[in-house]
Amino acid sequence: MSTEPPIDTSISISADPSAISAVRSRFVIGANPTDGAETLHPSYTAALGAVTVAHERARAMSAAESALKEQRHHDPASQRRLRAGVERALGESQKAIGGAMESIGSARAKAVAGIEAALQVEEHRNSLTHAARASEVRAALRNMGQTKALEALRVAIRDGRVEAVASALSADPLAVGLTPNDVEGIRIDAERRFAPELVTERESLDSLRTLVARAGDAITSRFQSLVGQGEDGRSEAALRALETEAK
Repeated sequence: MSTEPPIDTSISISADPSAISAVRSRFVIGANPTDGAETLHPSYTAALGAVTVAHERARAMSAAESALKEQRHHDPASQRRLRAGVERALGESQKAIGGAMESIGSARAKAVAGIEAALQVEEHRNSLTHAARASEVRAALRNMGQTKALEALRVAIRDGRVEAVASALSADPLAVGLTPNDVEGIRIDAERRFAPELVTERESLDSLRTLVARAGDAITSRFQSLVGQGEDGRSEAALRALETEAK
């Protein structure tokens, strides 16, 4: 006989931890040399833990909501305790989600910094030695014309000549005779050539961040009316109506 708790269909599927578990394979970063167990990205672990906590609190808030409906014409003190419990649970849910978002944000910033370092853009922009050579490369590209300059940069990416690519990326597109869209395309290709693992990590973290944010938003929007939150005042009015009916 199943021991799983019944599914609460009033809670959005977006808030279910299974949404996080579904992307687990993207966050395996190694294996324990002792027992071979998979090592998971810390941000994934934080996200799964946070959404699990948030979902548990959502179940508790759903139960409290049902109890509130039963108490509508009875005990005002019980209603206040129930609403206080919901407010506490919602705060715990939001805190858990916020912690996971912070972990993901920090990891993403680190990945982005790694990509920037791999592309050497700042070096070619700020270092006098690199800047002088970069200026020469940009002049050569500009003199080629747009089509040939793009072709030359794609060849440089293919051949792994990061300095040539960095020279183009470290200045305004006009300096190499290209459009902003041209340079953006070159950058995307260069990122995947010179920092493929970090690009994959960044994209995975972006997806994870979306899932965590969606879970948090689903829970907050579902239960905020029980504690008088919301922008239009209708939730507060609903609470006051409950209190009036209970008197």
